Amino acid sequence: MIALLFANTACGESRSPFYLKLNTGISEPSYSLKNEDFYPTKKLPRSGFVGGGVGYVFNDKISSDIMLTFRSPHKFSHYHSNSDRTQNTTQNFTSHTALANLYYTVYQHETWKPYISAGVGISKNRSGRYYSYDEFDDSTTIQGHANPKTQLEFAWALGAGMQTQLSKNLSVDCFYKYSSLGKAPSIKISHDQTGEPERNYHIMPGMLNSHEIGLGLVWRF
Repeated sequence: MIALLFANTACGESRSPFYLKLNTGISEPSYSLKNEDFYPTKKLPRSGFVGGGVGYVFNDKISSDIMLTFRSPHKFSHYHSNSDRTQNTTQNFTSHTALANLYYTVYQHETWKPYISAGVGISKNRSGRYYSYDEFDDSTTIQGHANPKTQLEFAWALGAGMQTQLSKNLSVDCFYKYSSLGKAPSIKISHDQTGEPERNYHIMPGMLNSHEIGLGLVWRF
């Protein structure tokens, strides 16, 4: 079994089994924020990501790499105004990951190969600074604020893609991946209301999960 795992094809004998990978793409959150009192619209918008890592090709079917992925913030923003109330809420959520991935080639062609993938690792999740402002027609105002908080979470991913060889050493990689990034850190929101003592609320924003579509370059040494 060990000999089979590390057996390279004749085509690959002249190349090193090590490779570098760079990728970028779009991250679409697949969840809604939990608490409608603090997150009125609940849905987060998409953001972008970039990543890089190093990998090893065991044989025609199996390869593995370690990837670091940095996602731009998912920017939550809500503004609402009617005859008796104006409401404005903002906060950012960010998640960066370090995953060990395993790839299995479903079909081997001379220049292209479809594959499936799975990965596990850690995510560094951040609930950014929270701010809300409500103003009512009787001049009552409520301001909410919370400091940023960061925590590490277990993360995993499942995906599929197509890698196309452009030259002896360079390939382009198109892929889809579902990433489960763990929980967004809980935050303590302080509420200041006109004529009332300050009140504090501990809330859990929700889980961070996303569908990701990306394009990458793979350099085989």
